[in-house]
Amino acid sequence: MIGDAVSVPSLDVGELDESAVGRRPGRALRRRRRGGPRTWLRSDVVAGAGAVLLSLALAAWALRLWRADLGVPFRYSSRDDTLFYLSLIKAIAAHGWFATNHSLGAPFGQQLFDYPQSADNLNFLIIRGLTLVAKPAVVLNLFYLLTYPLDALAAFWATRRLGASRSAAVVCAVLFALLPYHLFRGDGHLFLSAYYALPLAAYLFVTILRGQALFERRGPPARGPLVWVSRRTVETVVLCAVIASGGLYYAVFSLTLVAAAVLIALLARRSRRAVVSAAAAWILIAAVLTLNLAPTISYQAHHGGNAVVSRAASAGDDLALSVSNLILPSRDDRIKPLRSLTRRYDAITPRQTYCEQCHEAMGLVGDVGFIWLGVVALGALVGVPLLVRRRPIYGYAAAGVGVCLAVGVTGGVSSLVRVFVTADIRAWNRISVLIAFFSLLASGLLLDALRRRISPGRRTVAFALIAAGVLAFGAIDQTNPFGLVPYHDDAVVYHSDQVFFANVQTVLPRGASVLELPYVPFPEGYQPYREPGQTVPYAPAVSLEYDQARGFINASALRFSYGAMKGRRVDWQSQLAAKPVGLAVTGAAAAGFQGLVVNLWGYPDQLELTRALRDVVGEPPFPSPFGDLLFYDLRPLARRLQNRLSAPQLAALRTAVLTPLRLSCARGQLTIDNPSPAFRPATLAASSPQTVVVGGVPAVPRGGRVQIPIRVAPGTTLLSLQGSPGAQLDGPTLVEPAFAPLARGPGSSILSGIVGPPCLNVPATAS
Repeated sequence: MIGDAVSVPSLDVGELDESAVGRRPGRALRRRRRGGPRTWLRSDVVAGAGAVLLSLALAAWALRLWRADLGVPFRYSSRDDTLFYLSLIKAIAAHGWFATNHSLGAPFGQQLFDYPQSADNLNFLIIRGLTLVAKPAVVLNLFYLLTYPLDALAAFWATRRLGASRSAAVVCAVLFALLPYHLFRGDGHLFLSAYYALPLAAYLFVTILRGQALFERRGPPARGPLVWVSRRTVETVVLCAVIASGGLYYAVFSLTLVAAAVLIALLARRSRRAVVSAAAAWILIAAVLTLNLAPTISYQAHHGGNAVVSRAASAGDDLALSVSNLILPSRDDRIKPLRSLTRRYDAITPRQTYCEQCHEAMGLVGDVGFIWLGVVALGALVGVPLLVRRRPIYGYAAAGVGVCLAVGVTGGVSSLVRVFVTADIRAWNRISVLIAFFSLLASGLLLDALRRRISPGRRTVAFALIAAGVLAFGAIDQTNPFGLVPYHDDAVVYHSDQVFFANVQTVLPRGASVLELPYVPFPEGYQPYREPGQTVPYAPAVSLEYDQARGFINASALRFSYGAMKGRRVDWQSQLAAKPVGLAVTGAAAAGFQGLVVNLWGYPDQLELTRALRDVVGEPPFPSPFGDLLFYDLRPLARRLQNRLSAPQLAALRTAVLTPLRLSCARGQLTIDNPSPAFRPATLAASSPQTVVVGGVPAVPRGGRVQIPIRVAPGTTLLSLQGSPGAQLDGPTLVEPAFAPLARGPGSSILSGIVGPPCLNVPATAS
């Protein structure tokens, strides 16, 4: 299937005039010389610009942008990750870059090294430039809209270089930019919408299979290292740098594709020079990616990994590639017969609550190319490689699709990678974009084949009508109402937040720290599609993911408690989440927090919460215009604490709040982490119906409760848990003496968060 190279390796098919595609290289070169390289280049620039403008215009039509306000984020809710990206943009605008943000995770600040985003450095550089001329909300919208022309431009360039005519390349590029995948990602998965690196990786893949070297030497008089500074070399270096800086997932997919190309080239006995240059390209992509990730690598080398943030290999294949969803139309297709087809399939095979695979659809135009590549592959397998011999590009594209399918499908190579290599790259369904590119490329080449069958006298007009018809049908087929955003609803919340946090900033001094309730883990928070065990008690109405970032997004002069990296010691608020709201709020006031913002959507019992806070704070709040947020001034409470508690008591309380003892559990074992350099007394409290032995000390229950005084050494302390068969501790927590003056105060009837104790049920081992 891939055994035949082009007859003239130094000739790039994509550089031919569109009327010469498929003819002998010699004739094509003569036609190009007569037209002149400048005329050829100018025609490609015009066609590329057309693809860019068409993709943007059709995206505006699909998104109904005339209903939106550019100054308001297109999406602004806890439904997705939009608020996360908006906070990154705000961090770049306020602090110059995104990795460290002192306005979040107060009082210690936020560091994102455990949640690597630096593989998107190219996207961040574009955003950095936009922040110089626009506000964060506008930057978010502009960057998202920019992903359409960027994706289309990369696809146009690659399809032209791979042999498609200009007209066919425009059709392929625009439809590639309008994939249902793109509309599904939206600005909720902002950087996944920027998949412009994948057509470049596909181009490298095909070039390697053709046996063409990716690095070329210059002739005399160039000498030394400068001999490699050729147009071809510079082009390859730029491509590799873009691929490695356009997102971690897309860089990994590209590395996988290029590695497969190197292996296939070896098996096909391509020239040694071509194979070596292909391997060098892979190394270059990996090196630039490693350079981008160097801050994370360095940080974790000094501080250790973060198991809480790392993905679990047991997640299964729920996010793997699904071939059925790839070839079926979109579930919300505008064309009723196609929509009915997919909904019938869904009715028989119900989809998951969160289903990324459901948006893999390529559209009917891509399906045609996909099926054609399947026919090509089948012909090569049964010994009828005629199609491949006439147009080797079909074989190369079919090989690319085959590699992606073998890696991405459920139970494929990706499953082995997840279990035996790393689970951090888990959503292999996203490789569907590469399959869509190869399939659209095949469809474009089929359009060119049809063009050559039209009589010369009617060729230009007839083919223009055919291409326009295919493009129009594809745009209608691939864009669906799922991509529409409730602009008005989100704008109401956004304007409410702007007014609310502007008022908060008038009350508090600049640089004041604000406690945000409820506690929401960062990153990823609580997601509605997860199992009930994520919150205790389970609250299905609570779907907070990045909702607590709204404060920082709208208030530049304040610092907020939300955003400390979970799994690290700076995430002090997680240890307060299971404590009564009165204790948590009072402790935060003693620790220097001057304001409190409460997100009412995080509490199932809002009436009881507001009663508890009224008793604790003693001051009335003011609500947001939308009514979902409350602000309390904590400074009067802090003054009362200063009058009530001694200086040593306040210091001990601050230590207990900001550097708490941390409890984690496993079967038959309790682990306590003491971040302080000194011993700290505490009481281990839990429910237990029978006597258990904790760290060698018998604990006899009284009224179903056990309380064990302990003295915790600096560092990590392990306590064994033993008992009779069936014995266990329910909801063990650590209570420090510093909280004793507050334990019986007001607000003890409701927890400050929606999460329960760090350990729910800890079974004992047999004694």
